[in-house]
Amino acid sequence: MASSFTDENIDPSLLTMDPNMDPAQKLMARMRANPPSLTLNLPPPNDENIDNNDQLDLPSSIAIPINLSAPSNSSLAAFGRLVKRQVNLSDASSVAFDQFCQTRSADERQALVYAGVLQMLDLAKKNDKDTVWTIPPDLHRRIVGYVRAFVFSPTTVCYRGINVGEHILKAMRECNVKNLPEEDDIIAVGLVLALIRSKGTHYRNTFKTKVKASMARNSSMRNIATLSHKLLKDTGVKPTVQFYQRVAFIRWCLSNYPNLSEEDFWPKGVDNSIATFRHQHKTQEELDACFNTIYEDDKVEYGKPEDTDLTTVDFSTTPDWQVTLGERTKNIQPQPVSKKRKIGEVEDDDDEGGE
Repeated sequence: MASSFTDENIDPSLLTMDPNMDPAQKLMARMRANPPSLTLNLPPPNDENIDNNDQLDLPSSIAIPINLSAPSNSSLAAFGRLVKRQVNLSDASSVAFDQFCQTRSADERQALVYAGVLQMLDLAKKNDKDTVWTIPPDLHRRIVGYVRAFVFSPTTVCYRGINVGEHILKAMRECNVKNLPEEDDIIAVGLVLALIRSKGTHYRNTFKTKVKASMARNSSMRNIATLSHKLLKDTGVKPTVQFYQRVAFIRWCLSNYPNLSEEDFWPKGVDNSIATFRHQHKTQEELDACFNTIYEDDKVEYGKPEDTDLTTVDFSTTPDWQVTLGERTKNIQPQPVSKKRKIGEVEDDDDEGGE
């Protein structure tokens, strides 16, 4: 069967094409070889309606042929002036449009159009990026300050309890911290809670690491006063006798639960010990006496604060926002401690693990 694909049946413009051209290049080659003729329907001129202040309505009426491959600069410029009567352009856009109408080839106009498209894409990407909420620097600083105050507070009842982040965030709202996201902004609130968890893990790790290091015989931080001031340096939290007692308690936990894993130290060694003391001692006076007993033992073992020149401030001078934080976090409940978990079972924890 004879083939119908002969030179006579093939578009002449295709015979000279490079077969390696991409589709866009081939289309442009065809358009240059066989320029299409477009007709634009425009209204007939009406001398009564055309002046510098009137706009033209553009129903279909007359046809103006335009050749894309070889336009007339003067006709395109004249047509451009008609178009400008129908649209509202800024001064800068009006100048850019005039420059477009003065181009001498279709390729030049296509380059200008393509550049405009790219510019719009860039603006769209920038707008998308600008709409993504991020934690402002000042709010970030305040969040870090609240987390530090929570970890280094002598009144914290549960370090890795249920919904610790939510309790801290509520305290911040009550203290009217600026730039906090709205409660119904799930994504933004999630970012804040993630930062609270991250910083909570960091400062608990700092707390435990320094206390553990202080237990070494040759440590320069064995004295509870020296250790406490090292812990609170640059935190904004002032040293009190009550904080000395809390540091002595953390050291007591490290001494009495030496075999707990890094993961279990805070929930099982610290949080559950506090819960046990609070359950056994029904009044605040009894609970204070319990922590004071641990503190007195610590002074015997590691040295008395009076042996240093370091001082404390009265607990009653605690700033109001730290008092509010303590009030809002005092009812945090410990994580339930399971004796054995099944393989693949994940313990419900507000934190991301860690020390």
